[in-house]
Amino acid sequence: LKARVSINGGSQSVGVGATTTREHLPELLALLAEMLRTPAFPEDEFEQLRSQAITGLEAGRNQPQSVASRALSRHFSPWPKGHPWYMPTLDESIEEMRGVTLEQVRRFHVDFHGAGVGEISLVGDFDPQEAMALLEKHFGGWTSPKPYVRLANPAYSPEAVVRELQTPDQANAAIFRRAALALSDSHPDFAALVVANNIFGGGGMKSRLGDRVRQTDGLSYSVGSRFNASILDENASLEMFAITAPENVGRVRTAFDEELARFIAEGVTEEELKDAVDGILKARVLSRAEDGSLAGLLASNLQYDRSLAWSADLEARIAALTKADVDRAIRQHFGAAVFSDFAAGDL
Repeated sequence: LKARVSINGGSQSVGVGATTTREHLPELLALLAEMLRTPAFPEDEFEQLRSQAITGLEAGRNQPQSVASRALSRHFSPWPKGHPWYMPTLDESIEEMRGVTLEQVRRFHVDFHGAGVGEISLVGDFDPQEAMALLEKHFGGWTSPKPYVRLANPAYSPEAVVRELQTPDQANAAIFRRAALALSDSHPDFAALVVANNIFGGGGMKSRLGDRVRQTDGLSYSVGSRFNASILDENASLEMFAITAPENVGRVRTAFDEELARFIAEGVTEEELKDAVDGILKARVLSRAEDGSLAGLLASNLQYDRSLAWSADLEARIAALTKADVDRAIRQHFGAAVFSDFAAGDL
């Protein structure tokens, strides 16, 4: 069918991405309907996938990035055991994987999978009327017995801790530092914080952390920051990360401390602001030129009752930012952030 298909799932949804040519769209939609609605669940495939999953989990037992990342996620997870979003220990994950049965998988599919709540978007060369008729034919009557209820996920800010986790005989160490922020992407300062993160560490090596930790101190080839904000919940995070030699963990932590303190005290330069705004806006325009990215954006807009006008408004706010706007947002939000720091390696 000249198609590429990917299917992924989580605790609240199933997502499908596919590409094909115009003439093969009807056949591809029929195939996707068969895969989603009447999967075979062959026992040998189930056992093979479960074995691969267990092997993958075991492989991360002594890997610094895996160990530090899981420990950080557990620290920032308020959910009790049994909740869909509970963050298990590695041993718990392996035990769960070993204990799951094929019958449980089949039962879950029958109980929860369906197209009663969801979105479909198509971008490219196709006949809209034909596509709508096919989607209605294949998915129109497919609903799950269990009703969909979105799980709220408010911000959770645990006590600040610094932890060191041993992974013997590993050449590299991993450092993750995170803070929770109580805001969504509808917050008036969201645009300023996106730009601030790009300047601080989100812009890769062309950033404050990249320049300090890699270019100046020569401590890491992988360093940066991430800022994410929820759409529906006031739940955001700022995270710093680096991969370095175990003996350099202390120096990287010092660099994180000093660069963040300087960022909060001094703010950004006019040149940094201009470069970050230009780069972010160009990247957003380029992403909409790709059919897959645009289809994903349209589906997201349907889910959250938005239109491309929301994107246009955000980009207008980014373009209009001043140094004073970004500096104030940095002081108010990054300056008040409470960070926890997790490092793993042969320390």
